[in-house]
Amino acid sequence: PRALVARDGPGRREEPQPPVFSEDGSSVVLTIVIDEGPLYRVSSVHVRGVGKAFTKQQILDKVKLKPGDPYTYEAVLRDFRAIQKFYGENGFPRHISLADSFRFQFPPQETFREDENEALVDVVYEITENSQKRIRDIRISGNRVTQDRVIRRELTFYPGELVNQEAIEQSMRSLEGLQYFDNAAHPLSYRYIDTPDPAWKDLEIEVAEGRTGSVSLAGGISSNDGLFLGFTFTKRNFDLSNLPSSLGNALPEIADSTAFTGAGQELVLSLTPGIQLSQYDLRFTEPDLFGDQQRTWYHSTDFFYRVREFSTNREDRLGGAVTLGKSLDKNWSIDGTF
Repeated sequence: PRALVARDGPGRREEPQPPVFSEDGSSVVLTIVIDEGPLYRVSSVHVRGVGKAFTKQQILDKVKLKPGDPYTYEAVLRDFRAIQKFYGENGFPRHISLADSFRFQFPPQETFREDENEALVDVVYEITENSQKRIRDIRISGNRVTQDRVIRRELTFYPGELVNQEAIEQSMRSLEGLQYFDNAAHPLSYRYIDTPDPAWKDLEIEVAEGRTGSVSLAGGISSNDGLFLGFTFTKRNFDLSNLPSSLGNALPEIADSTAFTGAGQELVLSLTPGIQLSQYDLRFTEPDLFGDQQRTWYHSTDFFYRVREFSTNREDRLGGAVTLGKSLDKNWSIDGTF
């Protein structure tokens, strides 16, 4: 786009030529003559507005654009993201809910000059730090059924810490990945809330409950197993202890995700009856066995029943497995199956 390539220097010009149509009017040739102008190189890079928490040199260390480098939009955008990420991870968030948000002017202040031998640009990154911020409290709203602890165990930031914008954004992506919430109609969101001390902010995460049950049907025929029909019911955000209010209200409350919902467990029931082979499976998973929220112990229990019909006999197999494990962090865990 012209707005982007124009950042490469003031000498670039694009001159669209008159369109040339084919004789029958079915096609057209568009020609744009580009005069690139001189290649601008960086003469100097400075930062302005720094000093409350970091030195100018600390910020310049995050800047990859150096004197002598070609001056391009991509290089400036890379530096912009790196500086904004560094501040965001160290208590200077940039967010619409903050009146005193960290601000970073983009594009930077540019001073272009040319002489007979070269074209140069001086670059100044203009920063408004405002105050460094910490999290006083984390609030959860909109979770009509889902327990607070289910949401909080996905968070990688805690009260008392400096605001870490990267950790907050990653935690929001983790919450979306649970598929517990209605992200299409009501996207997950968060906002900062002022407290009596301007250096401390409350963070509120807002969710909207979604449907967490699904049913799938399948069928087919194979040379080994014959004709079969499959039914699978999956319940995410299951809660074994959240019983219906009454037997008469059981079905409506289950359908409305009111009963058996909210603890972050998972239940999968699979029924696959067939002419030659029938398979029945039940799996229950508890991701936070002791309510630790972080570095949790988890377990899953699986039961299966298999029936295979032969021409002269029938084979029945009943079995199960129990898995117990512990999460070491968001990416690593250790477990054993019995």
